[in-house]
Amino acid sequence: MPFVLAALVIAGCRADVPPPPPEPTLLEVRLLETDPPAPARVPTSSRLSVRIGYRSDLPVRFHAEPLRDGVPVRAGWNGSPAWPAGEGEALAWFFLFEPGAIDAVRIDVGHANGRGTCRWFDFPLTAEFGSGDPAARAEPAWIGRLESTAEALRAAQMPAPEAGGAADWALGFGIVTVLFAVLILGAALPIAAIVNWDGGWRIGAWAALAIYALPILNIVIGVVIDPTSHNLWPLELIGFALVSIAACAGLYLVKKVRRV
Repeated sequence: MPFVLAALVIAGCRADVPPPPPEPTLLEVRLLETDPPAPARVPTSSRLSVRIGYRSDLPVRFHAEPLRDGVPVRAGWNGSPAWPAGEGEALAWFFLFEPGAIDAVRIDVGHANGRGTCRWFDFPLTAEFGSGDPAARAEPAWIGRLESTAEALRAAQMPAPEAGGAADWALGFGIVTVLFAVLILGAALPIAAIVNWDGGWRIGAWAALAIYALPILNIVIGVVIDPTSHNLWPLELIGFALVSIAACAGLYLVKKVRRV
């Protein structure tokens, strides 16, 4: 069947779902200070840094989300490393995409593996984001200190290269090459047969080409009507290409046996 290969590929790509990460049993979060200090006036797209004090029995991640009347405001924020368990300080910052005021900040505490938020804490924070340039002033020492700590944590938490990476790359490249060859041969073989055969054999070669070409036309029309209708179109083409190749091989064998 044309979609046997697609089913095998999808089944082979399935991975076991990892267990949910453990929740910290001890978690305390404090908002120590901000830069600029509240009440702050911040140029839009300039960051407002938050110094966080925490206690946790597990490593955790932090990000700061601005609020207005209890509703999150459209903003960007920094990526967080996994800050170590124990008692310490962490850095988070955010910026607003559009001018506006905020009246609180939400400190989201995430699992160390980056899978979801385990808890959040809301703190009052008054700030106005608008036009203008940042005021000239010295940056607090805690920002540089915590940024250096965050960079060191990110470097230490980078996954090590897996052994056998070259072999895995070669295997992946080989599979992609074979599948690409299948896509080409699905059209090349029946076209070559049409050119070199005659009579009923040529009609059979045209039929093999139609097995591959008509689904391509169907996919093009379907995507024009609904872009989501053929999300697995490469697998569809590979399946029909294999059928086309098999049809040409069958015709060739029968032709060879009959010596026509």
